[in-house]
Amino acid sequence: MTESIDPALRILAPVASRWADDLLDLRDAALTAGNPGTCVRCYYAIYGRIADRWEDKVLPLRRWLENHVEIVAKDELDNELERLPISLNGRDLESYCEEMMMEFRENRAYPSDAIRLSFRFRDGIAAAAA
Repeated sequence: MTESIDPALRILAPVASRWADDLLDLRDAALTAGNPGTCVRCYYAIYGRIADRWEDKVLPLRRWLENHVEIVAKDELDNELERLPISLNGRDLESYCEEMMMEFRENRAYPSDAIRLSFRFRDGIAAAAA
């Protein structure tokens, strides 16, 4: 069974209590194997506000997300082309997404002109959350 996100959030909660909505949205998405993009968005919302002072408190959450969420590239017919683990570098979600799009434009050669990238929980997460 996949380890729970709760220990990472417990460490973070005292310094991020002002952003309880983001913490709760992130937890809900993780526990229900809902939208992993919500998890990443909430991570960056919290990270951007507290990392300068408490980056060590964010690290367990970052590790959890990097172990449980991946990026999936699909073509226009919804065929999976590639899976990549996420690496939550950068200060914000926009920068991270731009970096990943650049990675696919410059370092990949797929026969498709239209590549869609999305976040997805790794295999087994949905079963563990049920």
